Amino acid sequence: MPVTSDTTYTLSSLVQGELDGPSGTVSGQLAAYFYDAQGNLLEIIPAWTVTDYAQPDTPVLQEGTVSHDTAVQMRVGMGTAVDAGWLSYENVNLRATSESLPVIGGERYQLTAQIDAQLTMPDSARLLLVTTDGNQTRTETLWTNEAGSPNGIVTITYEFYATAGAGIMQVVVEMPLDGGTLTLSDLSLGLYVPPPVTQRSTYSLAGQAVAVRVTSNPAAESDGRFYLYSDHLGSASAMTDAAGNLVGNVTRYLPFGGYRTGSGPNEVTDRGFTGQRENMSLGLYYYQARYYGSSTNSVLKT
Repeated sequence: MPVTSDTTYTLSSLVQGELDGPSGTVSGQLAAYFYDAQGNLLEIIPAWTVTDYAQPDTPVLQEGTVSHDTAVQMRVGMGTAVDAGWLSYENVNLRATSESLPVIGGERYQLTAQIDAQLTMPDSARLLLVTTDGNQTRTETLWTNEAGSPNGIVTITYEFYATAGAGIMQVVVEMPLDGGTLTLSDLSLGLYVPPPVTQRSTYSLAGQAVAVRVTSNPAAESDGRFYLYSDHLGSASAMTDAAGNLVGNVTRYLPFGGYRTGSGPNEVTDRGFTGQRENMSLGLYYYQARYYGSSTNSVLKT
């Protein structure tokens, strides 16, 4: 499987068996075999070794860390000395941990990363967030593959509050060595920036909306004063900025308020059919005491 040079990996396995080896010798081991791009073996580095072992009935988790400065591929080998006994290795896993990133306790953060995965078994890999405050650690699951997916590159975004007193965080990748491949890249962490809060102030003349002022926090490019142009029913059909430039497209309506083919709402204003306010997420117009759905030509009473 592909590996990144200078990255520390943790190999783990449930090990069951009995060994009675000669003193001072290695009778069993879990080791990483590192290779270069041409497939040449560079080095064998043990993650866990043992001389005597007495767990014939219950497997016990054993693990150790390995790394290599130049290797690009790694394989895992499990060995037992002849005539020393027997060992059984189950659930062999690989875990890689990112560099420590500083965080401030109580602050809200947004983490993004790209996952390139080819996984054959569901629930076989996890992406974990570990925050540390002194000797205390907290682990959260950011992502786990479902039904053997994704197969390809996906981007994940995760928002979280750093626990009070937290000082550093790390991202941990866990996966089985016989379940496919997974690569984590483009990891970034930053303080969470909330989406702009937009306020619209509509100005009317003789009951007809003629202008709108848009203000956002934080400020957005769509902020400013705009002028509305209506058709014979009072429906907002066009909009210009303070310099008279057309903003967006001209909106054309069907007889009962739907949008004609190739036309749609102007997102700068919430005014639409007959000049009423449109709830764009619901697709409904608010007519003071009731809502009107142009797609169904029906009125919903509140």
